[in-house]
Amino acid sequence: PYNIYGGTQDNAALIGSSTHIVEDGVNDPWKQVYIDRWGGGDSYFTWIDPTDPNTVYYEHQFGDLRRKNMTDGSAKRIQPRSPEGEPRLRYNWMTPFFISSHNPLTLYYGAQKLFKSINRGDDWVSISPDLTTNPGPDKQGNVPYGTITSISESVMKPGLLYVGTDDGNIQVTQNDGVTWNKIDNGLPEKWVSRIIASQHDIGTVYASFTGYREDDFEKYLYMSTDFGENWKSISGDLPSESINVIREDPKNSSILYVGTDLGVYVTLDKGETWQSLCNNLPTTPVHDLVIHPRDNELIIGTHGRSIFVMNIEDIQNYSEKKN
Repeated sequence: PYNIYGGTQDNAALIGSSTHIVEDGVNDPWKQVYIDRWGGGDSYFTWIDPTDPNTVYYEHQFGDLRRKNMTDGSAKRIQPRSPEGEPRLRYNWMTPFFISSHNPLTLYYGAQKLFKSINRGDDWVSISPDLTTNPGPDKQGNVPYGTITSISESVMKPGLLYVGTDDGNIQVTQNDGVTWNKIDNGLPEKWVSRIIASQHDIGTVYASFTGYREDDFEKYLYMSTDFGENWKSISGDLPSESINVIREDPKNSSILYVGTDLGVYVTLDKGETWQSLCNNLPTTPVHDLVIHPRDNELIIGTHGRSIFVMNIEDIQNYSEKKN
């Protein structure tokens, strides 16, 4: 089995086995990655150093990023801060960050600017201007607005990065932040729920949006094959549900998976038609999807209804026969 890591509401980041099935009366082997003096708190993105499984990066609300040594239990706060004299950074409640697929010492982190560290978060530099619309104080609340909500790095080209924001901006850099281009022409001015660089084609990128904060529950899902210069809708016959995440199948570029506020769906033809994968899944918001590269399993992270695992070999085999 492999381990699954994930953030929870009010119970911090958790770790557990992919083969454990939750049953009444059976001790739950899942445990918290770290417990602070508050006993937990909301936790979100959780990443493991691919060269050292004892090093875990995780965050609490407002981008409170930490690096934990699982061997001795120590945890260091490594959240980027604005230099003295500069405007305060705006952190989304669920601040995106990740470990570079090209260098395990490199981290990227989004506030209203994109930050980069080349020493595991000990030091940070800003590699972008404000990538949001920079909304004024009248649009700010308890949770900052005008923040980065999604970041994606191409596994095919170092320095090719896409950034999406809560106020509808999508921008790209092909030189690790030296220059940026705004590429949201024709796209809805909605919260960018996910931006994903393709692992199969260097110019392809996917974007999903959610409008539920404006009581807009329409489906917003797009694909570009020219680094975001032009976009087309790939929502096809999906039901009108807010879309939270999109993932490519690692073996077949025509297969895509999406998680919505009501479940999970798959397409075998890059978005022309979609099928439900909700058979025995509770009706629940699906906020993240990960495909395990070795075990070929789709891992579904829900809001409030735990984690589900599904083998996708039959989907891949069916797609090959169909095509």
